[in-house]
Amino acid sequence: MTDTSQPAKLLTAILEKLTIANYTVDPTYSSEQKKLAKYDIGVLCNEARATFDEGTDGDTKFGAWIASGIKKEFPKVDSKTFYNYRQLPNFCSKMKVCELVGFTNVYELMKEGKQDQKKLVQEFVLLLAPTGEASDEDKIKIKAKVKAVLYPPTYQAEEIIENTAKFTELLSKPSALSREELLEMLKVLHDVRSDKQMPVAKAIAERTERDEAEAKEKKKVTDKARARADKKKAEKE
Repeated sequence: MTDTSQPAKLLTAILEKLTIANYTVDPTYSSEQKKLAKYDIGVLCNEARATFDEGTDGDTKFGAWIASGIKKEFPKVDSKTFYNYRQLPNFCSKMKVCELVGFTNVYELMKEGKQDQKKLVQEFVLLLAPTGEASDEDKIKIKAKVKAVLYPPTYQAEEIIENTAKFTELLSKPSALSREELLEMLKVLHDVRSDKQMPVAKAIAERTERDEAEAKEKKKVTDKARARADKKKAEKE
């Protein structure tokens, strides 16, 4: 241990933050204050862990320190909770960014084996909101991205291509697939078996083309009407 006084100071600070994070008797602290306290606990715990030796021995000592110093005051806060809190600053140095992603989603992204998903979300969020401040539109985009990365559709195009009935059932439920997901699935279907396209897939492709053609036609009509109106206005002037 590098400094015997440092863990004691950190322990006091963590206990103070835990009081805020777990204060549920009356609404003394806001939701924002509680979130910040959880993030700060993660920072403090990581600092505390650094004061112990590296490796397994250090992990054991740190675990014992948590159990003896913190769980005694907050017995309902288990080791997993502290581990999750530590992942917040590990995910991003800005609490607001973690808040945009959602704390629970951050815990999930920081699990072993999810490095690729974590990177995708981090890059996307930091591109739209590097400081953690985001417009309502960007918040919706971030939420959708996190959902798509963490909870992708359970069905596979290759499976559906073998099961026309299942595919038809999915297409009959507009809420099951977004327009973008439909188009992406159609692309996969074309790539997998372009010589054996399913009738329903072909129908959806035709419907999409028809919708786009109608949209173009409506735009032409609107543009012509606007041109006529501008011409009449110019003549009057």
